[in-house]
Amino acid sequence: MRVQIEGDSNTTIEWLNGRWDMKNPRLAPALARARRSLYVAWGTGRVNVATDGADWARHIYREYNKDCDATATAALERQCEIAAINLVPWELLRGHAEANVVARFDGGRREGKAGAAWALWVKIGTNMYPWMVYGFGVGSATSSSAELAACSSLCSHIEHMAERLAACGMPDLGIDEAQRVPRRIRPRLALADTLIACAP
Repeated sequence: MRVQIEGDSNTTIEWLNGRWDMKNPRLAPALARARRSLYVAWGTGRVNVATDGADWARHIYREYNKDCDATATAALERQCEIAAINLVPWELLRGHAEANVVARFDGGRREGKAGAAWALWVKIGTNMYPWMVYGFGVGSATSSSAELAACSSLCSHIEHMAERLAACGMPDLGIDEAQRVPRRIRPRLALADTLIACAP
């Protein structure tokens, strides 16, 4: 399963890809958890970046992220969990080796409350099939914290999907080690472990 992560916060995207350093110790543990989840998912051999040698994530404009934005806003207002699941794409994913997953996230803050959300689509050729949307309130977090909460939750779910695909008997992608290492993720694993250990 090839995964393309997309978000409209360029800062969070660059943090996740390792291009920009995280200098805020309060946000670093969430970023570390996200990076570690992607590394563990990649390590199963069932998940890889959308294009060999590319980064995990790319920036998109807000108008292409309306589903996540609307879900994050609803979660922000209600401070609760919101979920919608379509089970059909799971079978599509298992039955089509060429299927890719597009994973988008968003977070925001308004009037002292914050919310986060992510959504998944299965892409086969040029067709996109909605799979699931998940949103949750994150109290009075900052906008950056909400974006990272959404990103970390999404990456954790990608790790869970990789484990499920392995349990279902999906064959390894068959990509050799040198091709399969996403840029900048592997060297930062030790740092991620340290940050997770220090997280409150």
